Amino acid sequence: YLCSIKKCVGHNIIYDILVLLRNWGFDITPFVYSDTILQKHAVDEERPFGLKDVGVKYLGSWANKAQEALYENIKKNGGKTTKENMEMYKADTLVLGEYCCFDVIITRKLFTLFEERIIAEGLVPLFYDEEIMPLYREVTIPMKMRGFDINVPYFEQLNKEINLDIDSLLSQVIEEISGEVKEFEEITLNKDYPIKPTGSFPKYYAEIINFELPKNKTGGVTLAK
Repeated sequence: YLCSIKKCVGHNIIYDILVLLRNWGFDITPFVYSDTILQKHAVDEERPFGLKDVGVKYLGSWANKAQEALYENIKKNGGKTTKENMEMYKADTLVLGEYCCFDVIITRKLFTLFEERIIAEGLVPLFYDEEIMPLYREVTIPMKMRGFDINVPYFEQLNKEINLDIDSLLSQVIEEISGEVKEFEEITLNKDYPIKPTGSFPKYYAEIINFELPKNKTGGVTLAK
C-alpha cells in the first residue's frame, strides 16, 4: 500500500512521518504533498494551530466530539488524559478508531478549505514551488529526523541579553506610565476628589482602575489594608 502512495496530506504530518519511519522503516517524505498546519499558517497566522482547535474554528463544534468521547473513555478505563501523560492505549478500540477517522475527516475538510484560499490569494507558487513545502520536505523534516547541534553557551548568553533588554524596556514603560498616572491624578481626579488616603478619592480611583477594595466584616469597603 505504501509503495502505491502518490500524494500525502496531513496535519503536522512530520509526526506521522517519524512514527512510520521509526516503527516500520517507511519514509513517506517524498510523497508529502501538503500539510494543513502549514496551509493554515499561510492564510491565517494567528493561533490556534492544533488540529481539533482549527477544526472547531473553521468547521464547527462537531470537530471536537470524537476527542471528547476519547478522553471520557480513557478516564472511564482508569487512564490519564493530561498533556504530559496521555494514556491513549487505555481507550477502547472502537472509540480510538472513531477518533482516528475523525482526524482524517477533519484534515481532509481543512485541506479543501485552505487549498481554496491559497489559490484565491495567489499563494500557490510560494506554498508549493518556491518556499514552504520544498523547505519542509528538504530541510525541516530531515532536521527533525537527524537532529542538529546547538551552541548552548551562545543561547544562554543571548537569553541573558534579551532579559536585560526586557528589564530595561519594562522600566521605561513603567516610568512613562507612572508619569501619565500622576498627570491623570493631578488634572482629572484632584478636581473633585483631592488626593488623600481617606474619603472618596481611593474609592473612586479603585473604581477607575477596576481594583476591588477589601471588605470589612459587615460588607462595607475598608481602606485600612
